[in-house]
Amino acid sequence: MINSWFGTKVWLWITAAVCFTFGSLCMADLPAEIEVDRFILAAKKHIEQGNYGQAEQYLQKAIALQVTPPDEFYFIYGKVLFQNKKMDQAQENIERYLKRTGKEGEYYQEALGMFTNIEEYKQKDQQKKAAISSVDKSDVIKIEPSKMDKVVNNLKSQYKTSSEIIALESYINELLSEYALRKGKVINLNKAADELYTINAKNPGELIVTKATRVAGDSDKQLQNTVLKIYGVTTDIKYNCSNLDNTCWIKHPVTLERWMAIRGSENVANKITRFIGELIKYKQKEG
Repeated sequence: MINSWFGTKVWLWITAAVCFTFGSLCMADLPAEIEVDRFILAAKKHIEQGNYGQAEQYLQKAIALQVTPPDEFYFIYGKVLFQNKKMDQAQENIERYLKRTGKEGEYYQEALGMFTNIEEYKQKDQQKKAAISSVDKSDVIKIEPSKMDKVVNNLKSQYKTSSEIIALESYINELLSEYALRKGKVINLNKAADELYTINAKNPGELIVTKATRVAGDSDKQLQNTVLKIYGVTTDIKYNCSNLDNTCWIKHPVTLERWMAIRGSENVANKITRFIGELIKYKQKEG
C-alpha cells in the first residue's frame, strides 16, 4: 500500500516536471490533482528565482482548481504572500499549515519563524497607523481643490472622456472592484467577489448603488439597488473600519448607516470616499 502510494506521488511529480519543462507535450487536460502539483512545482521554481509575484499567480491557479492541495501548499502560499506583503493572508495560511502538520511538518521550524515575523511586522504596522491617527486626520487626508482638479483631469484623460462624472464613476467602480469583499481564509482572486458594489451616476440628480452578492457559483448573484438623491447631500462621506476582519464600511451620507463594504484598510476607504464625495459634487453641479 505504501509502495503504491509512493509510486503514485513520484509519477505525479515526474509528470508535472515534464509538463512544466515541455509545455507543448502536455496540451491535453490533466487531472486537477496533477495540475495542482504542476502549479506548486512552478511556484517553487519562481520562489528560488526570487520572483514571488509569478509564484503567487501559479498558486492562485492551483486554488482555482478547487481540489484539496497537499499540506505543503499552505506553507508555500504563506511564504509567497509574506514576501508580497499580504500579511493577513500569509498568517492565515501559515497557521493552517501548522495546524494540519503539527511538529512533524517538513517546514515546521521555518513556519514558526515566519509566523513570528508576520506578527512583528503587523505590530509595527499597527504602531505606524496609531501614530498617524494621533495626528489631525484633516491634515493627513486633505486634498486641496486645485490638486483634486488635476487628479480629475488626469482621470478624464485615462478614461478618454470629457465628462468628470464618467471619469469619476469609472475610477470609483474600479476601486470598488479591486477591494470587493472576498470571504474565506484563502482569498481566490480568480473567482467572482462574494460582495461587490458599483455606482451608476448616469441619471440626473441621483446615484444608484448596486450590491451584488454571490450566492452559489460565479453566475448566481443577488442584486440590490439603493438610490441616493444627491441635492443637499454632504460630500464629506464617512466610514469606519475593522482590523479584525480587514473590512471597511462606507456610510450613507444621509442616514450614516452602512452603505457599501470593502475589504481593505482605512487608507483605501479614505481614498474611495474622497472620490465619491467628488462625484457627488459634480453631480450637484449638473443642475
